[in-house]
Amino acid sequence: MVIDQKLTFEMIWRVMNDMKEFPDIAALVSDMSELSDLFDGITVEHSSNDVTLADDGKTSQITSTVVSNVTSEAFMKIKNQLIFLRQNITKI
Repeated sequence: MVIDQKLTFEMIWRVMNDMKEFPDIAALVSDMSELSDLFDGITVEHSSNDVTLADDGKTSQITSTVVSNVTSEAFMKIKNQLIFLRQNITKI
């Protein structure tokens, strides 16, 4: 799911930006900046969690809703950028 990738990417992006003084990392950060911009265009909204206690009183179920604005166009741009990055990284 693109939203899962967005959240993972954000964690990696922060770490890499903290290490961009290293030449190899700086080049990768530069290559990944377009992907960062594409992910920045995606919003993710979470509803509050609803907790339902089971009849047995021993288990519960937590449910929530996630809404995002990922369009087909945005998805294709992200997909194409990921293909580009993978091809460049695997050349190393």
